[in-house]
Amino acid sequence: MSALDAAFRTLVIVGHHAIALTERTVVDHDRVLELRVDGVSRGDVSLFAYYPPGIAVSDTHVSIWAGLRLYMAPLAEGRPARYPQDEEVRAAYPVGALWCLVRELSVTLFDPFAGREVARYGHHEVLIEHRWSADRLLLEDFEGRRLLFRLPPGGTELTPEFDAPRADPAAIPD
Repeated sequence: MSALDAAFRTLVIVGHHAIALTERTVVDHDRVLELRVDGVSRGDVSLFAYYPPGIAVSDTHVSIWAGLRLYMAPLAEGRPARYPQDEEVRAAYPVGALWCLVRELSVTLFDPFAGREVARYGHHEVLIEHRWSADRLLLEDFEGRRLLFRLPPGGTELTPEFDAPRADPAAIPD
């Protein structure tokens, strides 16, 4: 299948890097996409067809995810490595050399060089909103509680500093 015939194709530009995903085929529940970094094919990723792909880029890696599947590929060279997840990935944020993964019921710090999780915070309710502000990750769960994590580059702790009901948004510390 050529790029002109693909049912799904996206191009993301971050800094001076061009990340392209082009659908090759759909088989059963899997969408197979070719990953190109700066015009060079890096191989395929296989994502659940029912989820839109997420893409994020750090100084060293590109992260691609959908549902329970997470891939990371070095920007310099190399094929994408697959890291199956035990929960749906909602977002991936680079934090120094690590990645902060916001998932359905947890937040994890993932080390792409070691290929493993280095910290995890499990939550009791579905996380529905997430955003980043300076070195703070702000989350909101299904019950309207807000959580704040300070994640400076090099940090490896995931302990919420704040947990309050939605009714008091002014109480979020600066």
